[in-house]
Amino acid sequence: MVTFERYERFGTSLDRRSTPLGPGRRRDVPYLTADERAMYGALTDPTWVRHRRLEQERIPLADALAALRLLQSRDSLV
Repeated sequence: MVTFERYERFGTSLDRRSTPLGPGRRRDVPYLTADERAMYGALTDPTWVRHRRLEQERIPLADALAALRLLQSRDSLV
């Protein structure tokens, strides 16, 4: 949820044809972390009134690169 809140300004509630995005149908998501599962639950909640999608292309590349480097360093520790 922290990441969503940080980048919510890059969000939208419309698809590429400007059709409003609905909550979608919930599916089993066993491989998500607890935080990811909570975010998924919020996004698929019919009462959710915030953006349903982040435009990843609009997130600053420096932030994306830093996140990837962090994941890479974590993977190298395993």
